Amino acid sequence: MQIWVYGNSFESFLVAVVVPERKALEDWAVKHNSTDDFKSLFENPKTRKYILDELNSTGRKHQVCAYKTEFHEFSFE
Repeated sequence: MQIWVYGNSFESFLVAVVVPERKALEDWAVKHNSTDDFKSLFENPKTRKYILDELNSTGRKHQVCAYKTEFHEFSFE
């Protein structure tokens, strides 16, 4: 995954943009019998759960405090 984190000293929170690695996501899809193309994977609730589970696992491993997640549309360009 590629993760970009932004912080502003005037705010009490950080913002992160997370972009899954295409190959890793496609490999996961094949392993879970998904025939969705890369773009369609993001509309699949199982894919979103997988990404969120990976973020949670990494957060626990590195002792990251509580956070809120939201999925937003983005351009593939």
